[in-house]
Amino acid sequence: MEGRNGDSNAVYKHDRKKMVRRFYPILLNGIRTILTPVIFIVFSYLVVRFHSKSLWGGFVDYLLFFYLATLIYNWGSKDFLSRAFSEKPKELIHVWQVHFMARLPLLLVTLAIVPFFFETETQLYFILWLIAGFINNAFIPVYTYKRDFGKVILTEILSFSLLVFLLLRSVQELTVVDLVYYYALSQVLKAVVYALIYASYFRFSKVQYDARLLLLSLPFFLMGCAGFMQSKVDLYLFGFFHNDALLGEYQIISGFFIFSQSIATILLLPYLKNIYRMKALSIRSLKQRMIWVGFVLNAIVVAVIYWALSLFFKIELSSLELLAGFFIGWPSYVYVMHIFYLFKQKAERTVLLISLVSLCFNFILSLVLLSLDVGILGVLIANSIAQIVAMFLYLTKKIDDDLFKKVK
Repeated sequence: MEGRNGDSNAVYKHDRKKMVRRFYPILLNGIRTILTPVIFIVFSYLVVRFHSKSLWGGFVDYLLFFYLATLIYNWGSKDFLSRAFSEKPKELIHVWQVHFMARLPLLLVTLAIVPFFFETETQLYFILWLIAGFINNAFIPVYTYKRDFGKVILTEILSFSLLVFLLLRSVQELTVVDLVYYYALSQVLKAVVYALIYASYFRFSKVQYDARLLLLSLPFFLMGCAGFMQSKVDLYLFGFFHNDALLGEYQIISGFFIFSQSIATILLLPYLKNIYRMKALSIRSLKQRMIWVGFVLNAIVVAVIYWALSLFFKIELSSLELLAGFFIGWPSYVYVMHIFYLFKQKAERTVLLISLVSLCFNFILSLVLLSLDVGILGVLIANSIAQIVAMFLYLTKKIDDDLFKKVK
């Protein structure tokens, strides 16, 4: 009996350790991914709480340009390199270096545009912010692949601590110039830390520029453009119809719901290289679990969003706005496995096409509803309908290895 009990205990301990090993990367990646929007939410709260929504709305103009700049100079590198690392794990540093060099001219283009859009007082600070953003984003596929989430969490906390210190030590009334300066410094600090952690990636045995990589990663860039505009087009349009104060308020609301949309990817990202090696049957099984877990989890997230907006930002969402917010987040749990499977099968064009269709729905509906003065409810409805359309389009694409073999 003792022998059996001993064996049972050993098996139990082994299974428990195995479960912890599997769950630990998900937990750390979840904390890492949550930190970014949480930091931004706290940053916006401090600005709105101690200054004004108008000041935050003025800062949003820089954010919108930064979003576009990162979209351009990233050039789909995150998804392209994630797949490339899985295919060539022994050439990880070399692959990263070549793609890094290929994207450098794109950074220079975005920097050259800055003087045409922003005041002289902020140009230098904003250029530093953009350069730091280029370095920070370059390491996303690296630490995701290597699962260095603990290092990332510490780096984010360090960077945010500097930002909070700079904000709280300012006794005078802040200006947009101050906000850009403070945020740029926090991003530069983060870039320096990443450069030290991954110093080996900057040890080039030879400088190799290969513009063909931009062509190879073009589908991922176009998907990034479509996905970015699908999630941000309502925010850009909102800026045309409303003043800085209301724009700042909607940016906060939109940020919460866009984050809820990304949770499905957060849960799976640590195991992306494993998913790329799965058979269709396993992917379908995982998809079913994501759908039901996502329904419950997203409902909880929407409740937390309502509570956070009400308590910290004094923003009260209606029942219809909350319902629209739910359908901004939940469809991603339904179709996320379809996206990864299509990537696995090198069917990026299908993902791009669906993203473009979803973008068109979001753009047209947002424009119409904003023209009718429906306001925040209108753009939330537009975003949710676009997500539902994307969900149904992805569901028409079967997860079936035999189907792709026939096509090939």
